[in-house]
Amino acid sequence: MTTKFFYLPCIVALACMLPMTSCSDDKDAPEPLVPEFVITGCEGVQDFNRGESKTYSVDASNIAQITISAPTGWTADYSDGILTVTAPSDEERDVTCKGNIIISTMSEDEIEAEAAIEVSTYELRFLTFEDADAHFNSFTLPYCNKTISTWSDLIDSKQYGGELLYGSDGYGMDDPYSWYDQNNTELRHSMPPAFDMYCYWSGGHAISNYADTDLSHGDFSHQLSVYGAGGHNGSSNFAMHYGYLDGSQFNMNEGLPAIEFADGKARIIDHMWVMNSTYAMNCYISGNGLTAKIGPDDWVQIVATGYAADGSKAGESKFYMCNGPDYIVRDWTRWDLSELGKVAKVEFNVTGSSDNGYGFSQPAYFAYDDVAVRFEE
Repeated sequence: MTTKFFYLPCIVALACMLPMTSCSDDKDAPEPLVPEFVITGCEGVQDFNRGESKTYSVDASNIAQITISAPTGWTADYSDGILTVTAPSDEERDVTCKGNIIISTMSEDEIEAEAAIEVSTYELRFLTFEDADAHFNSFTLPYCNKTISTWSDLIDSKQYGGELLYGSDGYGMDDPYSWYDQNNTELRHSMPPAFDMYCYWSGGHAISNYADTDLSHGDFSHQLSVYGAGGHNGSSNFAMHYGYLDGSQFNMNEGLPAIEFADGKARIIDHMWVMNSTYAMNCYISGNGLTAKIGPDDWVQIVATGYAADGSKAGESKFYMCNGPDYIVRDWTRWDLSELGKVAKVEFNVTGSSDNGYGFSQPAYFAYDDVAVRFEE
């Protein structure tokens, strides 16, 4: 048995020869067909964005059979001299971020060869607010002496005036309502202060599982309700943002609600899913005593402002929750935040065209869920 190795760009060919029977047989025997699968442009590690596809030109010959294997979540297909490789989508979670695309070939003479491309994409970690995904260490909210061990522990017992968001007397707390997705995305939130105290009426990101499609409940007493059946993709929990700054003399908030990386590192927040609250939905459609319904020229949008680790502004992204009465977000919708670039902190503001003479008059709420963060080596 004779073994030969053929080294070609991105290809290793292994040839297994039959034993020689005679000198004349050896002289007259045709050369065995060795499969060749030469891939152009695959030198080094091939980096992909999530869901990205790349094509590679291939010089292939003497191939009777081809088999392609790929890491979990990846796909690879070959046709007519083109190899197409696609990375896992940004919604896939159980994936292999780094690995090899292996192309196994065989000629008619049953000689085998392999080609390989080393591929890599970033890890995505998801902030889901679901109890099964609570990886943080237990902590205590000192103002109410409540121990928090799961995300559901952060849901207030009532939507307005509960002790978690308003304090035991309903008029605020000395310490902030806060949460931290420790050992996962590393995102955290701490309620912004106002008048040397903390209270949800000055803004914050409250964990909630309240859901309601009855617009007769679209008022401040149902402020933690998302318009729908629950969180994104059939989940139970989500976060409800409240807070805005409009520059008017009547807006007394001192800061905007934000999420930030507790370790101070700047990362790309790839996306989140957003949805309207029941309160906002009712006001957009019907109005109330404080605001008119949304007219043809009216709009409400979220503005996300990203900040670098040194505190400088890194970027801005905007998302319309309604744009006239014919466009109102009624389903969980993906918001791409990757355009902010690498950020250490993101502040969220709710702005719009509605003004009742005292500043922005629509309810400054939106629900968000399944925040995806890129982790790169």
